[in-house]
Amino acid sequence: MLESHLAAISYVEAHGTGTALGDPIEVNSLQSVLMSGRSPNQPCAIGSVKTNIGHLESAAGIAGLIKVVLALQHEEIPGTLHLKELNPKITIQDTPFSIPSDTQKWTGFGEQRFAGVSSFGFGGTNAHVVLEEGPRESRGAGGRGQGAGRAGELESWGVDFHGKLLLTISAKSEIALRELVRRYVAFLEFHSEVALGDICYTSNVGRSHFNHRLALVAESSEEFCEELAAFIYNSPSRTGDRCQGVAFLFTGQGSQYIGMGREIYNTQPVFRQAIERCAEILQPYLNQPLLEVLYPISELDNTTQASINETAYTQPALFALEYALSKLWQSWGIKPSVVMGHSIGEYVAACVAGVFSLEDGLKLIAARGRLMQALPSVGAMVAVFAQLQEVSSIIDEYSDLAIAAMNGAHLIISGGYQSITSAVARLEAKGVKTKPLEVSHAFHSPLMQPMLAEFEQIVRQINYYPPNPDIRFISNLT
Repeated sequence: MLESHLAAISYVEAHGTGTALGDPIEVNSLQSVLMSGRSPNQPCAIGSVKTNIGHLESAAGIAGLIKVVLALQHEEIPGTLHLKELNPKITIQDTPFSIPSDTQKWTGFGEQRFAGVSSFGFGGTNAHVVLEEGPRESRGAGGRGQGAGRAGELESWGVDFHGKLLLTISAKSEIALRELVRRYVAFLEFHSEVALGDICYTSNVGRSHFNHRLALVAESSEEFCEELAAFIYNSPSRTGDRCQGVAFLFTGQGSQYIGMGREIYNTQPVFRQAIERCAEILQPYLNQPLLEVLYPISELDNTTQASINETAYTQPALFALEYALSKLWQSWGIKPSVVMGHSIGEYVAACVAGVFSLEDGLKLIAARGRLMQALPSVGAMVAVFAQLQEVSSIIDEYSDLAIAAMNGAHLIISGGYQSITSAVARLEAKGVKTKPLEVSHAFHSPLMQPMLAEFEQIVRQINYYPPNPDIRFISNLT
């Protein structure tokens, strides 16, 4: 620490073995260092957890660290037990230093409190760490909350949001589950001071998941207690085998809009960090920053509205959103065993599966969007709700049309605007329902051919790897 910061330390957890020789050396040494720049109205308490639990040998240092963390959390300095007479060689009289015999409120100097922790090894290895209290604005009612749902996230980041929380409980048998539920009810009823977001986070993420399961959604401890009590007396739990696997499916272009994912961005740190990382990587490739495209100050701004629908921005924005969502799900413990995507989504799926890095994935998608944007906007895409044979019999007559995707209940046709208009008119004349897509170009059609040579050069610059063995990457090409 800087010398000017030493006076900010208001508590030291000493090694404090209680020896006639060691204690004076330790305390007097602390004074010689911590008195620098300290005024008489900047007290510093000294204590040792050994007066509470004895000497834990190799675990003594971590015990002192845990004590100080808890003291910071509770804003109290525990008293030193069994101190009846101070060693006369410890000279703290008429100094800011003291050894409190009773628990006292911990008042720091400034916004955060600082503490030192000492641990001395028998073989001569000495350690001293300085702890700083976390920023007060981030210590809300929700604690970590990351796996507890959006309310837990918001509380943990100092935002007042009255949202719903998810609580999951499981056990190895119906009887054990009901007993566990009773314990949760008792805890919630008598520990209102504990953050509900922390309780949900610990239960959802920090516990093993067994076959007899219960999941509840509520906004308060009272609501959870009511639902838990109802389960005890009425409802059976759900039983079943462990999940056989989760598939992540990533969408293509056409679903974008200004502000997509804004609430998640504002409330979920994992999602926000992923989006901001993507924005940082994309900075050299985009004229307009990604965050300005996704989350403008005013969503009514015409320039921003136009940007989100320009494929040069649409594709990187969708890639970043889908990638960030996958990171958020995985942070909650929901990890894919299979990934698949359409169009842009296939690039995201490949990235999640480890086929290429995030940096290379964004380089690819930015180039893809830029090259497509440079093509003439003379095409269109339309969803057609009919069978392949019926659609093919019409579009095969047009050289610039193609089937861009087969989605089961409907197909996507793509190509030149005039040809699309003609083909759609003929299909509708047969009673076939169609729906135009909000796109800037005729993607996945012969109109994309002029960009392929330059895009191939960029593709060759990318480093490719075998997919993660734990994730099956399925191509959607037929």
